[in-house]
Amino acid sequence: MTGQQAEQLAGFYEAEAELVTAIRAAGWSQTKALRLIGLAASSWHYRHHPRPAARCVVAHTARRCQAWLSDAETAAIIDRLTAAFTANKSVHQAYYEALDAGDPVASLKSWYRIARAYLDADRPLRPTRRRRCTAMPQWQATAAMQVWSWDITMLPGPYVGVGRVRWSVVRHEALWFRVGVEGPRRWPVVAGW
Repeated sequence: MTGQQAEQLAGFYEAEAELVTAIRAAGWSQTKALRLIGLAASSWHYRHHPRPAARCVVAHTARRCQAWLSDAETAAIIDRLTAAFTANKSVHQAYYEALDAGDPVASLKSWYRIARAYLDADRPLRPTRRRRCTAMPQWQATAAMQVWSWDITMLPGPYVGVGRVRWSVVRHEALWFRVGVEGPRRWPVVAGW
């Protein structure tokens, strides 16, 4: 902050303090005065009781916490993960094998973070969803009523608890009937082709 900007800010703070003093002299509390001018009570407090200035300012990205992994610990995790990936094992399995051996070094989240940062290309690929073992059948019809689908679609009907069930035949609605869903009896009533 330049000297001129510091002077403007100090002048603003003085004008703000005079305004709060005038509102308090009119009989309002300090909390209501601060609310009236739109200033938080914590901001008011720290403007009049500033925190002690830091002696040695270190950028956040340059700070080092005692709990951070050292380069040797990171290298040990990378070695274990490389061996696990060679054996086609997951990060999860490698972590728990290290935990069983009594040498996990870091948390499971840290193992995943290190694997993503250093060994992402070496990780074994596993299918994430179940695949169909058969191909989807293809329909081909030259006339109506040749192909029937096993898919039954429940469509909302005009009444509460009553819907329409439809079978599809060559992209046309071939048959539908009402199905009662509420009550002690469930009955289909053929309503039309």
